[in-house]
Amino acid sequence: MRHVCLTKEIFPSFFAYFTLPFTKKTIVVLFAPYSPTVVYLWLLRKMKRKVLYMTSWPYWDGKRYAHAPSFLRTYFWNMFLYDVPAVTISQKAREGVMMYGHRVVQIPHGVDISLFTPGKKKEDFTVLFVGRIVPEKGIDDMLAVAHALPEISFVFVGAGPLVEKLWTCGLPNVQYLGEIRDRERLARLYRESHVF
Repeated sequence: MRHVCLTKEIFPSFFAYFTLPFTKKTIVVLFAPYSPTVVYLWLLRKMKRKVLYMTSWPYWDGKRYAHAPSFLRTYFWNMFLYDVPAVTISQKAREGVMMYGHRVVQIPHGVDISLFTPGKKKEDFTVLFVGRIVPEKGIDDMLAVAHALPEISFVFVGAGPLVEKLWTCGLPNVQYLGEIRDRERLARLYRESHVF
């Protein structure tokens, strides 16, 4: 078991906002679109700090945000992203960030192919979902398909506000396994499933 040294690993993060303006290293930031923190990020850029923005958020249309895209926030995001290199994990996220900046690269998630390999499938045709159990992921649509196709098994893994729907949907072909952090167990579920 790895032990965390409070003074070396956690404590410095509390002072990051004060120490980052003085670093010579590249600062990698992951903030939700239109977060008010963008003013700080913009200031770091004005101080000539090297900043790299990373995001997986695919919705840059002004409709689905944790922080409402007000005029002032939109202005600062425009100013911040204009000339900041950015990395996204999906093409949709890349297209969204490209509306604000021109130095955007898509680097998809990597897969450990020594662990996540093809294998013997379950006898019943199985659809596997692993991720956040939220409306944006199409949970309601998948439950509608499960209702229409009772001969197909649907297995859900993850956590989120729609978990109760999975528990109470009353469909015998829907199974909810909760959150699974054991990579070998997840790899087995992927191997046994026909569709992810």
